[in-house]
Amino acid sequence: MSTHPTPPHAVPNDGPVRIRYFLRIPNVGDRVNPLVIGGLSGTATRHVPDAELPHLLGIGSLMASAAATSLVWGTGLLHPDAGLGRPRPENIFAVRGPLTAAALRRAGLLVRDVPLGDPGMLAPGLLGLAAAREPRFPLGLVAHYVDRGHPAVRRLLAMPGVRDLDV
Repeated sequence: MSTHPTPPHAVPNDGPVRIRYFLRIPNVGDRVNPLVIGGLSGTATRHVPDAELPHLLGIGSLMASAAATSLVWGTGLLHPDAGLGRPRPENIFAVRGPLTAAALRRAGLLVRDVPLGDPGMLAPGLLGLAAAREPRFPLGLVAHYVDRGHPAVRRLLAMPGVRDLDV
């Protein structure tokens, strides 16, 4: 007999998909979670601020916030030192990439093969966005919010023809 209760579900029978994502600082990846998850599931979504209720962790660097009630689908690590959270191995269905998978395997949290890929890559198709036929700028720089003040980013942004694509 299993020592674990039945895995929690992020989709209650009577309501929207419960999802958790970062809200304190505007971040495109986190903000498109409801659009991507809702678009793929055909179900409304609801942000849940804490890990008490079962919920889905999707787009973003959210692994450190994973809880036993999290269903992990495509999230990743912000940094290896940020921690891996406390996800249940049977509730990890996909992770963002090989570095996240390797860190989870080393910690004994990823015990089977799962797909790798960032669900954020699905956003353009679900939102009807297409690349411009011709580039509007020689170089567009999308700096992560934690790197915006880094000297290398500031030097790049000072170069002619570089456009700051501040999300």
